[in-house]
Amino acid sequence: MKPKINVCIAEDHALIRNSLIEFLNNNDDINVMFGAMHGIELLEQLEFNIPDVIILDIEMPVMDGIEALKIIRVKYPQIKIIMYSSNYTASSIRECIGMGAVGYLSKFADRSEIISTILAVNNFGFYYSEYVSKVLST
Repeated sequence: MKPKINVCIAEDHALIRNSLIEFLNNNDDINVMFGAMHGIELLEQLEFNIPDVIILDIEMPVMDGIEALKIIRVKYPQIKIIMYSSNYTASSIRECIGMGAVGYLSKFADRSEIISTILAVNNFGFYYSEYVSKVLST
């Protein structure tokens, strides 16, 4: 039996965060280690628990995902970060990927896309949807 992919979710909306945790924990390949409601809480948890993958919301109070991404890239370069946002603009995608995110998910993504992104990022080190690939190539 192969080990599960350890994931954490940083998302300020409790309903979305808890729904993602519940949904992902029902997948045989994934273990959600913890959820955080903002970047500071995420960084505090990372002192004790290092996941393989973080799903990181961009817009959060206290410390947003962009600031958290900058710090995590320096302190924990081995963690793979998937940005998660309703802001699916080319400039936001380019900024996050340029800062070291290895995937970018729209909050409108369906369940299968969320799972396939986590699996691909864990197995191959990155995953870009067709849209994200198009944005990065222009």
